[in-house]
Amino acid sequence: MNFDFEAKSWDDDKRIARAKLISEEIDKWLGEKINNNAMEFGCGTGLITFNLKNKFKDIMMVDNSAGMIEEVNKKIKNQNVNNIRTWCGDIDEIDEKNKYDVIYTSMTLHHIVNISKVLEKLHSLLSLEGELYIVDLVEEDGTFHSSEKGFEGHNGFNQNDLMETLKNIGFKDIRNKVFYKGIKSIEERNVDYELFIMVARK
Repeated sequence: MNFDFEAKSWDDDKRIARAKLISEEIDKWLGEKINNNAMEFGCGTGLITFNLKNKFKDIMMVDNSAGMIEEVNKKIKNQNVNNIRTWCGDIDEIDEKNKYDVIYTSMTLHHIVNISKVLEKLHSLLSLEGELYIVDLVEEDGTFHSSEKGFEGHNGFNQNDLMETLKNIGFKDIRNKVFYKGIKSIEERNVDYELFIMVARK
């Protein structure tokens, strides 16, 4: 998928509604804790963060799609938001001197072939006792991305396998649950899918 090309038309009704539910689920897990700063990895057009912007003093939104970041910057300007910053590029290039109380990522990891490398980087960017929030597809048979030629990512994740990966990196207190059931229209048929949330502490 060419995310730069898709960016301008990304915010359709289904994605907006799903992002609201995902944001609400993340918010439940965040609770009333005081978190000074956060990062969203793979922010897209910012649908998640703009629902959570009042939870943090400062939010860094990261994506490697210039088109997506352009849409976020428009929203920041149009809504006169002053606690959100953007960064376009590879996560590997972010200075590890910068630490975040919370990092969250939604529907991004399954697009990444080497998730261990990315998760190690996210671990390094968390402050001590900081938390990582992952929302992604429950493992499926490949139908979800069957209409995308050249898709090289993951067909969702087995939660137990992902938990083991996080443990091996050094995360602790890992919790998860399936919280969302959706339907995706693919080539004139409807496909059921599920999303899970996984929370891990550094």
